[in-house]
Amino acid sequence: MAEGAGLLNRFTVKSRNEGSNPSLSASLRSRGESEDCESDTRIEFVKVSRQWLFGLLFVVTLARPAIAAEFFPPPLPPKPAVTHTTRWHSVTIRPPAGSPEIHFYNKLNPLWWFGNADDPLPPENYLPHKKFRTLKWRFRNSFHNFTFYVMGIADKKFVRSGRYPDQVFNPHGGWNMAICKYKCVRLPFLAYRGGRLDIYFGWRNRGNFGMKFNITSPPRARPAAPGAGPAIPAAAKTPNTPAD
Repeated sequence: MAEGAGLLNRFTVKSRNEGSNPSLSASLRSRGESEDCESDTRIEFVKVSRQWLFGLLFVVTLARPAIAAEFFPPPLPPKPAVTHTTRWHSVTIRPPAGSPEIHFYNKLNPLWWFGNADDPLPPENYLPHKKFRTLKWRFRNSFHNFTFYVMGIADKKFVRSGRYPDQVFNPHGGWNMAICKYKCVRLPFLAYRGGRLDIYFGWRNRGNFGMKFNITSPPRARPAAPGAGPAIPAAAKTPNTPAD
């Protein structure tokens, strides 16, 4: 009887202890069930995420042309590089049609040097109705024959070489170099145009000798008309290149 009562008491104590502090096997079983539940939840989340991802990729694939046109326009074609590089080349220069015939004995006459064989009389638009317009014209183009036909070769057929051999100045600004070739004679030319400065020295594109050093004036502001906006600066006028 006493032995049975002792066994009952030990079972009761063990039951009470496991009620408040489960045994190791019970704890492991409970932990395994919890991990299984978390694993199932994780697997379900991965499946749902994969479905959403595939759906999103499908929608993006269908709408890719519209998205690309809206947010990623095609790149603009590259602009051609602005270069003003011109190769050195040669052109043949001939006297203009209707040019006067120049003789060798004319070039030996100092008085003839001061004349203008190409335009002996002034044009109609030069100082109309003014006195002494012919004399003023001759003084305006003094030494024309000397620079064109004594020092120059304007009455000859020759070859001119350079980057811009048919022009006086570089059309893009900066330096222009050239050389006139007549038989064994070589006549150089150098010009510069930049900002307000125009310079040249040597034998020009007609074969005539000339030199120039000119600084243009800054543009002046035009007076504003009544009721108009602010005054607009006038464009700088490039002086005409003299004939000689």
